[in-house]
Amino acid sequence: MEPVTDRELLDRLCSRDSRAFELLYQRYKVALFRFCLGILKDQHRAEDAVHETFLKLFRWSDALQDRTSCRAWLFRVARNECLMVMRRERHSAIVDGEDVWDEDTPLTILVGQQTQDSISKALDALKVEYREVILLRESDRLSYAEIAAITDSSESAVKSRLFKARRALASALAPLLDERTGI
Repeated sequence: MEPVTDRELLDRLCSRDSRAFELLYQRYKVALFRFCLGILKDQHRAEDAVHETFLKLFRWSDALQDRTSCRAWLFRVARNECLMVMRRERHSAIVDGEDVWDEDTPLTILVGQQTQDSISKALDALKVEYREVILLRESDRLSYAEIAAITDSSESAVKSRLFKARRALASALAPLLDERTGI
């Protein structure tokens, strides 16, 4: 019978049990890829970030002191990998401030496009620090505490970013909703 908990798998991984690594990989690869893709907006770079994340898990599994936080640790490493990729490729750096958009507002992007495509583009237009909290909370269903640990922020900062991101998305998508409802 295979171990069920991350803790059991990590204990086995510390003994270099390759099956334990494989099970952790299967458990988290899709969620980590989706998260990295949402941040990096590029399939190949996201795959590389996930690959590096799992390499670090294999190398440093014995250094994980709190074995109950494997998921949060993996997402934090994946986030750091994404940020390193962005720095290396000289993409925009994370900048604190009230402006949540990197480029054009999603309103300019929404014109003439389908609803799902519009929502994806609106998410993509958010600055990375806003996009990552939305993805972690809404797509991966992580708690505020887990997101705070992953992003090295406080829970109140996470809640604030989520509020601003949701407000910006609602504002950007309002014309599409008005058009759909006939308001």
